[in-house]
Amino acid sequence: MMEHTIAFEQAHKENYLQAVKELIENNTTALIQDDIMPLFNKPPLDSMDLIRSKFLSLAKEQKIVIDSQTFNQLLETYQQEMQEAMQKIGKIRVDNLFGLLKSFEEDKEESIKILKKDLIQIDKRLQKEVKQTLEEKSTTILLHNLASVFPIKEEALGALEKQMKEFIKKKYCKQILESLDIKILVKDTTFLNGLKEQTNRYLFTLENSHLFD
Repeated sequence: MMEHTIAFEQAHKENYLQAVKELIENNTTALIQDDIMPLFNKPPLDSMDLIRSKFLSLAKEQKIVIDSQTFNQLLETYQQEMQEAMQKIGKIRVDNLFGLLKSFEEDKEESIKILKKDLIQIDKRLQKEVKQTLEEKSTTILLHNLASVFPIKEEALGALEKQMKEFIKKKYCKQILESLDIKILVKDTTFLNGLKEQTNRYLFTLENSHLFD
């Protein structure tokens, strides 16, 4: 009877652990695919594309016609590379959350403990990674290629680059990060609710395991 109970509890623990791992992976996939990736998709209307609108506004100020083909290629490259980078950010979140399962796996905790403060720390890392990636990709792909889009003198090009840097830092990045904050908060809440449900089910079954003997 004792061996049966131990085997039941071990199997129940493994099922609970696997369910939480799947919850982490599914929650993170939804965050990346449904919430973050669309931030770097081509908008349905050009007027909704902040970077495109800024480039066109600068072209209008300079009274020049930009190289549309090169410009569109740059935007596509930027969007693609940002989406690839966001996949890596999803892995960071999964790895960090999996790391919080060790205490339970090593029988140091009765159940899996992941608190809101734990998620806040992970979220800060994600936001830092996104910010750094935004600044890096916008610089290497967009700013460093201004000359291929704007056929103007070097002096005027320097002034344009300065304006674009200010726009990317103070408006574009800020707007992306603010949107990201909200989306992460929603997914964190969904995750914590799902974890609570899995934990309650696990503990209830464990406490009433004698019913299955």
